Amino acid sequence: MITMNSITKEYGSWIGSMKWDQFLTIRKRPFSSKRILRTITESIFDTDKTLDRLFFVTERSNDHNNFHTHILTSSPKQSTTTKTLLKLKGLDVWDEPVKDNEGVSIYLSKWIGQPNVTDYDLLIRED
Repeated sequence: MITMNSITKEYGSWIGSMKWDQFLTIRKRPFSSKRILRTITESIFDTDKTLDRLFFVTERSNDHNNFHTHILTSSPKQSTTTKTLLKLKGLDVWDEPVKDNEGVSIYLSKWIGQPNVTDYDLLIRED
């Protein structure tokens, strides 16, 4: 059961106040380290110039020896570049359009401030 602490609620509200277009979950099999996932996530943001913002949270998987990353992206143009780049890097990618900013933001922030979350960041493109 997830216990919503004050950090989770604040992050969920803050991230939910921004407009998001795409929700992705990535993992690299057979093993994903948090460092590998951060490097891949940052490189996707650097490469896909259509992205204005990217928020990610890396969590431990159920087996506690592996990791996966949830990503929210914001882009003024509809783009398949991010998903394509992730697949080219050999990742398993699950994605869908964001229908509920607040709901998906609370979902992504559910473990922030707890041991399950190992890394998180908000990347913003500056002109």
